[in-house]
Amino acid sequence: MAHWDMEDVQACFGDTADLNTRQITVGGQTLGILFLDGLTSGGDIAEQVLKPLMETVTPFPLGLSGLA
Repeated sequence: MAHWDMEDVQACFGDTADLNTRQITVGGQTLGILFLDGLTSGGDIAEQVLKPLMETVTPFPLGLSGLA
């Protein structure tokens, strides 16, 4: 399976207003959130996806964020 990043998906959709994108940082990692307006609502994404992510991810202890 090929690796797609947010820019690849945005290029496929062009300038459509239906594609919504957000970038958030959780636990020191940047995550891309993409959803289609009309199939989902921003409120549902916030409540069902973003809120649980923010509640369950434990940040790295100080000084350990660079572990490989």
